[in-house]
Amino acid sequence: FPVTISFAKKMTTAAQALGQILGEDIVVVIPQFLSSIIFLIILFSLNEIAFLIAVIALITYLYVTVVTVRPTIPLQRKNNAAYAKVRGLALDSIINIKIVKDFGAETVQTEAIRSGYQDKAMPIWYRMMGFRRTQIMLQNIIITLARACILILSIYLVKDNLWSVGDLVIANGFLGQIFVPIQAMYRDWE
Repeated sequence: FPVTISFAKKMTTAAQALGQILGEDIVVVIPQFLSSIIFLIILFSLNEIAFLIAVIALITYLYVTVVTVRPTIPLQRKNNAAYAKVRGLALDSIINIKIVKDFGAETVQTEAIRSGYQDKAMPIWYRMMGFRRTQIMLQNIIITLARACILILSIYLVKDNLWSVGDLVIANGFLGQIFVPIQAMYRDWE
């Protein structure tokens, strides 16, 4: 069973992905999800309306994340393939530098590498970043609207002596924290 470069690369990538899952996802993301659940419980104990605002914002945030990530999956695959092809061409040029020099093909190889990055890989990457910018904008709008709603609710509750200023600070602080696990998981998907 001969080991090819492609097989070795796939095994290395799989090992790195497993290390990422075990090392970061389990150790970092799961406690963050648990803390988000605790934050939601605290919000519920402070005020049911604040809890409802947080849950609606969280569900909307998740929906926007999934909807904006979905079109980037095939683009990411194309992008990975385009970059792999160019890296292979560059590696091949380096490995065979003597032959490239003997035939005076430095300019041809350099142009092929430049063209691969600029004409093939970069346009795909720019499309992916367009989706990412849209996603970040929508996520920020959701968080801002949720914070504004909680702040307005908090002001009324403090004014009516139903909440203390500390409750206002806790509610607004915890609201921002419930989105952290989703943001962390999305960074892992990239």
